[in-house]
Amino acid sequence: MEKPRPGAAAMNPLIINEPGLLTLRHRFTNSFLTLLFWVFWIYLWLPVISLVAWWAGFHLFYEEMIARKGYESFFDLVGWYGMVVLSIAIVFLSWAGYNLLRFRGKERRKRAGSVRRADVARQFGVQADEIDRWHGAKRLTVYHNEKGLIDRVEM
Repeated sequence: MEKPRPGAAAMNPLIINEPGLLTLRHRFTNSFLTLLFWVFWIYLWLPVISLVAWWAGFHLFYEEMIARKGYESFFDLVGWYGMVVLSIAIVFLSWAGYNLLRFRGKERRKRAGSVRRADVARQFGVQADEIDRWHGAKRLTVYHNEKGLIDRVEM
């Protein structure tokens, strides 16, 4: 019997890494078993879920919605909510369509003007050559006074 060459496994892809190599029947079986075991996993958690639901007051929900048929008014409200959401969507889509037609091909946005260093220096109450030095620094620590002006800068 011949021993496999080193690195031979890398030449033959594994099914787990290439699920596209599975046949349709195997993919269906895999998906069905996955679903089945997820349902079983949830079934195992039912006691904990029941305890949490009881602690959170789910029995009150059951009393109002199931025993007193509160779900009927719930479904009436869902219909109204759906109509409101649909109305809002129609209004917004109409507004977007109107703006699309109105501004198609027109670029009205303008670039922000460039700011001179002298203007920045005047805004912060420092010298313009300080701004040039700060631009060359890799890290700055800026300290401000009570009025929000720059008190000192450490480079």
